Amino acid sequence: METVVVKVGGSAITWKSKVKAARVDAVKAIARELRKASSKARILLVHGAGSFGHPIARRYGITTSSGGAHGVAETRLSLLELSYMLLKELNEAGVKATLLSPMALMVARRGRIDKIFTEPIARLLDHGIMPVLHGDVVSDLEACFTVVSGDQIACRLAVELKASRVVFGVDVDGVLDERGGVVRELSLSRLSEYSMQQKAPDVTGGMAGKLMEAKAALEAGIPVVVGNAVKPGVLSKMICGEPVRCTLVTL
Repeated sequence: METVVVKVGGSAITWKSKVKAARVDAVKAIARELRKASSKARILLVHGAGSFGHPIARRYGITTSSGGAHGVAETRLSLLELSYMLLKELNEAGVKATLLSPMALMVARRGRIDKIFTEPIARLLDHGIMPVLHGDVVSDLEACFTVVSGDQIACRLAVELKASRVVFGVDVDGVLDERGGVVRELSLSRLSEYSMQQKAPDVTGGMAGKLMEAKAALEAGIPVVVGNAVKPGVLSKMICGEPVRCTLVTL
């Protein structure tokens, strides 16, 4: 059975205009989609922080300095609230899932993952359990602490675990052109042609950052798709590699 890394964006599971506001119906829908796909693929799930992480990280300046121990603790506590809510919905939907802390599995250097311990993740997958991780505050070898995005984590893990594909689940149908239409195939070399500006503040780069992180997976020969995580039937089809309205990202 193939391994698929799924990154569900914070915009899909939280209201980013409000601090710590979950999109509960969306979370339930995503849990159902993951349950549907889990019989055909080994899924590693990474979720974004959305309004449970970015506003707090910005408040404490974790992206520009150490942010202090209090800022790290407050940010991670808020992240765990979102993670546990998602985990609860997954298990209620029939998905055997468990949470792993990125802070305990990796260290960064200048904001980029430097070392990562993947054996616990691989063993969970081998035993039929869905590992759940999230964008996180991690130790940085040169800056004390740093925010590592779920996008970076997802693509790095896809490479390390030799995944079959990376699926980015967002709150729109894919990468959109200037008229709001879905770009069915997007080369990273044409990235500047499309507007990636996010309305809500995102300390980890929004859609443009997501696509640039995809480069590591693409260079390792791993297909990357971006599509709607909330619409019924879409996420499960992307995970299983079935035809569906989304964006295929290429080099």
